Amino acid sequence: MRLEEPEQLFSNQHYDDTRPKQDVHRSGLPLYSVGLVFLTGFVLFWAENTVSNSLPTPLKLQDKESHPGRFITEEAWGHLHHLTSFGPKLAGSYENEVLAVDYLTREINFIIQSANPRQRLLLDVQKTTGGSDDGLNCAVMLEVLRVISQSNTPLQHNVIFLFNGAEESPLKASHGFITQHKWAKEIAAFINLEACGAGGKEILFQAGPNHPWLVKLYVESAPHPNALVLAEDIFQSDLIPSDTDFRVFRDFGNIPGLDFAHAMNGYVYHTKYDNMDSIPRGTVQHTGDNLLALVQRLASSAELSDPRQHAAGREVYFNILPKIVVHYSEEAGVFFNLLFIGLSIYTALVNARVIFAGETRKAALWQLTLGCGVVGAGWLHGILTNVMVALILDALNRSMSWYSRPGLIFGLYYCPTLVCMMALLAIYGNYKNVDPESSSSLLKVVLCLTHSKAWQCVDRELFMVTHGQLVVGCVMAHQVIVRFCDDQDTLLQQAVVPLIVLVKDRLKALGIISAIFLLTVAAVTLTPLGFPYGADPSQPTPQRILTFHVKRTFYSAEGSVRLQDSGYFLFPLDRHSPDSVAQLIPEVSNARNVVDDCHTELFCGLPVSSARMVSLLDSSSWIPADAPPIHIATSLELMTQTMLSVKVRRLTFRAKGPENMGLVVSVVPNVELVRWSFEADLPAKGIKWLDRSAYFIHYTSGSTGTAWDFWLDFEVPSNVSRPIIDIALSGHYFTDKRNKSPQFSEFLNKYPEWTHVTAWTVSYKSYKF
Repeated sequence: MRLEEPEQLFSNQHYDDTRPKQDVHRSGLPLYSVGLVFLTGFVLFWAENTVSNSLPTPLKLQDKESHPGRFITEEAWGHLHHLTSFGPKLAGSYENEVLAVDYLTREINFIIQSANPRQRLLLDVQKTTGGSDDGLNCAVMLEVLRVISQSNTPLQHNVIFLFNGAEESPLKASHGFITQHKWAKEIAAFINLEACGAGGKEILFQAGPNHPWLVKLYVESAPHPNALVLAEDIFQSDLIPSDTDFRVFRDFGNIPGLDFAHAMNGYVYHTKYDNMDSIPRGTVQHTGDNLLALVQRLASSAELSDPRQHAAGREVYFNILPKIVVHYSEEAGVFFNLLFIGLSIYTALVNARVIFAGETRKAALWQLTLGCGVVGAGWLHGILTNVMVALILDALNRSMSWYSRPGLIFGLYYCPTLVCMMALLAIYGNYKNVDPESSSSLLKVVLCLTHSKAWQCVDRELFMVTHGQLVVGCVMAHQVIVRFCDDQDTLLQQAVVPLIVLVKDRLKALGIISAIFLLTVAAVTLTPLGFPYGADPSQPTPQRILTFHVKRTFYSAEGSVRLQDSGYFLFPLDRHSPDSVAQLIPEVSNARNVVDDCHTELFCGLPVSSARMVSLLDSSSWIPADAPPIHIATSLELMTQTMLSVKVRRLTFRAKGPENMGLVVSVVPNVELVRWSFEADLPAKGIKWLDRSAYFIHYTSGSTGTAWDFWLDFEVPSNVSRPIIDIALSGHYFTDKRNKSPQFSEFLNKYPEWTHVTAWTVSYKSYKF
């Protein structure tokens, strides 16, 4: 009986199974080719980084005549010098409420007096709140205002320059303006200028929502456009614990806009190093050129007459080269994704015809499945290895070792990722004695999977910029950990991985990369190289320390004092706080953890200045100390208690204290907070604490000692007796130096130079009503 030949997947017309096999030990690329690719990648990374960070030449005062209508950096630089000379400008402080406001008012009045008669300028000063820390952008706005005011061309639309403060309070001044100011209803679109670093190029990181024409006008008008929609996805997903006035204008004003921020050199953000020395003048010119052109374009646009007619969905935007921004609709992004997925499948099938020529369908399917399994296992292995490396470094007290030296990331995380991705493949190839040039080898399957150009486009560009949330789940494991993400990812997937597959001695190549990893780990753990912080004035990388000198008083439901003490409250801002200074400061070494207090007291009995602090309170520390001097007392008085109905009870309070106060309210079980005087509706949910809902309210005033009256309505069942709420009031004395004791100053002076300490005095009182 004649047996049929096994079914074949593709034609084997040109396939000769009897051809002589090449010697695997003589085929393949030389080992030094891996080093050449790495070197080329680093050179390209350096070149791209240099070009991307290049800044325009700043214009000087003598350039005014030869550059009419241009932004002059030296003018803005003078404004920045005056604003920074006042020192920190916190809400309620003399520096902010008097000095900064007087300077801005004086300069704006001067611009009004020298303005072109074709331009009409109005000034309105609201001095209820303040506290801008965005000095660079305030200076830029003043210069843009001067240039526009002297233009011969009238604008088609009014432009409001809003110098608001209290952004860190948080966002109070912008909320007050957009909800209460007489000009607010005129606004059709806005530009928000923010900073989370110093220097570099400002980046467009939020737009709209659903107004793509704003992105289009920005790209068309700005001489140095710089944008990344991926930052918008990450920012709005709450992965970054921050916020800007953009949200207030968007949510409370229902106005579309653009949000820009300086994000370079975040090490100095909110530290003593955030000064004029950290800001290149080219940054001022870059921001001024873009803002001036954008404002002029928007103020002359037809879309601004009725923006609602141009609301058309979300826009995708990103730089492909410096000054070149690509933008398209989200729908177009979905189409491109599907197109490139189709191209990926097509190229995979075309490659499969070559790879599996002469193979049976069963054998081809096995090879393809095994290839996919090896690649997937490599990625999983890489992720798990990086997690293990991070845990080991943390156990050795060397976490954040890359903080001051980002280059260490290459050895600590990039190298093991590369090794893990290819280790299984290299071991398989050597064990089976597989020829990398053999058309039936597993190595060719992996080459097919990793070297598809179409898949590279889908993975790195389109999915990332269309649905940035995908980054968190799919590529964050190796791209976010590695600071060189875009260039190094290209090097990893398009060059190094396929190259190691084809190299003659794969195991030796992986051994060299593993040695780099081990040497880096040894250097980090055994030498000072792994210490994460630095105090170099030219490139500071300080550890941030947050410390309060607190006087606490706890009252019982009867009104008597049940506990009173004082001490230093140490709040952890990173993994090493406060252990990094324990050996240097005796008081810190004797600090106690407050976790036991968290089981009995509202928010551990500690004053919080932000709701974001709550999740880390149980990791905080307390050092007993003498009481601080309090010159303006913080107090809370129950003024009236009124029954609005059988079950609803209204408690009216009066609080007094400094210009910044924090209020925490938590109801007992079975009692419900139903209304309050702060706004029309309660938040959707409070902060969960001890199985109860708690609410944090931050109060900011432009002056100290102003009475703060408010009421709270509770639904109280008849079987519930007093007390029905726990309420705590903390007065934060940010600026009054009279409240800083000599003992506290002596304690703060013990911190080493590689720290930046933020400290103030707090009066904390906890009540039961």
